[in-house]
Order: sequence, then structure tokens, then C-alpha cells
Amino acid sequence: MNIIAIKQTSSGQNVHFISDEFSEYTLSELLFLAENKIFDNIKVLTTKSGNKTVRIEANSTKKDNFERVAITCNSGDYLLFDRQSLKLMTRNGRIKKQWVAFSGNPESLSSDQSRADFGPLPEGEYQVFFSETLDMHNNSSLWDGIKWVRKSPAWGFIATPLKQVKGDTFDRGHFYIHGGLFKGTKGCIEVNGFDNGRFHAFMKLYKRNFKLIVRYSKK
Repeated sequence: MNIIAIKQTSSGQNVHFISDEFSEYTLSELLFLAENKIFDNIKVLTTKSGNKTVRIEANSTKKDNFERVAITCNSGDYLLFDRQSLKLMTRNGRIKKQWVAFSGNPESLSSDQSRADFGPLPEGEYQVFFSETLDMHNNSSLWDGIKWVRKSPAWGFIATPLKQVKGDTFDRGHFYIHGGLFKGTKGCIEVNGFDNGRFHAFMKLYKRNFKLIVRYSKK
């Protein structure tokens, strides 16, 4: 296992460390685990004063070089969906991270928002309830697990509910952010393949629900 990023609560304050499994560790937890050889890219150093610290060795690739992937989880961050991608945005409009995403039937247009079970998610503002995320691996019964497997081609294995708080609903609802194997939904946002799991794992770092803005191009 490797440490791949630092989570910052504010600029210059590196308080948590993120593994390649998107688990989160404090410095004291990291020191304990590093001394027990849990991580492959961590070295424990002892200063002249006797205090212990860690050195994290970034690998040579730009994609996951440790020095390039510090994460600042700010309270003003929000999500933006434009039917091409789901973007993690800063308050001033900078894109922090994005995932390929889609909504609606592949044959539908952005103007089909009023068409139930066909058009994309209606434009507006939503609340994303990560506190209510559904996960195949957290089932209460065998039957729940079977139902997840049956619907996984269309839903994937993790889903988070949305609630519209601004904009025209067109009497539509019960939407989720979920995964799946094939492009196309009845109005939900899909982040397909392994990216759905990575999206949800990343968003867990915030430990809160999120504002989502849905806005489509007028072209």
C-alpha cells in the first residue's frame, strides 16, 4: 500500500494522508503503520530532538506523483454536472477534479429534461446525500446482495441519492449518482465502470453532503 496524496483542511496545513485505497490517516496513525512496514513508500525519520516524522517517496510518473496531488477539502467546494462530466469545483470556479459522466437516454437531447424516463436530469441545484450512499458491500441480507448483482449492469455497485432544491422538477424525482456498464439512464447521473467507485471513495474524504449544480450547454 502507498500514500498517494495529502488532504489539507486549509492551504499549508497538511493534516491527513490518503492511501491508494482512499483510506485516511493522521500523522500519528501514519507513523505507527509506517514503523510496522505497512506502506511501501514511507520512511520514518527521527530528528535531532528525538521527534519522529515521515518522508514520503513520490514515484517518477506525473499521473500519481505525490507532490502533484495534494487535496484541499474546502467548505465552499461543490459539484457541477454538464452531461459530459461531473466536476469538483472550488468556490471561485476552478476545476479540482472531474469524472466522465452522463444522464438520460443516449438518444435524448438536453432539451428533453421534461420527458420522464428518457431525458437527462433537469437543470437546477441539488443536494447530494453522501450520508445516505448505498453500497453493495453493506447489505443487510442475502436478498439485498442478489438484487444488487441483478441491477449492477445498469447501476453499478454504489449509488448516492439526489434531491432537487432549485429549478423545475417537471414532476420527476428519485434520482441518484450511480455506475453501470452501459451508457444511458432514465435521468440519473452515471459515472460508469471503476470511476464510480473512485468518485465515491474520493468524495468520502469530505465527510459531508454536497451542493450539485446541473447546467447544460445551450448549443
